[in-house]
Amino acid sequence: PMRLEATAKNAAGENWAIHGTFEHRTSPGEDVVEAVGRRVNLGSIKLSGGSLPERVTSKDADVTMKVTMKGFALDAGLQIDANHAQFAFAPGEPKSSSARILRDLFGKVDGVQLKASVDGTLTHPRIHVSSNIDRQFAQALKDLMAKRRAEAEAQIRAQIEGQVQAREAELNKRLEAQRAGIEAQ
Repeated sequence: PMRLEATAKNAAGENWAIHGTFEHRTSPGEDVVEAVGRRVNLGSIKLSGGSLPERVTSKDADVTMKVTMKGFALDAGLQIDANHAQFAFAPGEPKSSSARILRDLFGKVDGVQLKASVDGTLTHPRIHVSSNIDRQFAQALKDLMAKRRAEAEAQIRAQIEGQVQAREAELNKRLEAQRAGIEAQ
């Protein structure tokens, strides 16, 4: 088989290693290429905008990609671990409370893991994509709801304590008035 081995580095610390084998002495031939990148600057990736982020930026990602082709069969995988991903929104404050909540939730997402795979054949590929954003989003939402619940509970407690203290002061005042009346007799 023919082999490929290559490495690349840049001044920013980005490292790539590429390995490949190309075996065509048998039929069907098989080609395998794997690329692994560390501290990769993914730059800015455009998203939809609106209430959702306009773009995500990651300057420190680990990327692993492997592609295997045997005849017309395809098996490929991509994993991106984007450390310290930052979501950017349109300038200005959102008008709706739900848009503000979305902005807060995306602000809590730090590292993004994205996995994609392609299998099947060249003429009929199947694509699968998954990420950890939903789990991070769910955890951030759970944390936000717990915070809001604690704030509401504290506010209710303060109101109840205020009412109890006012009622207690009124009762103490009446009790004192009755004591004074009894002592005066």
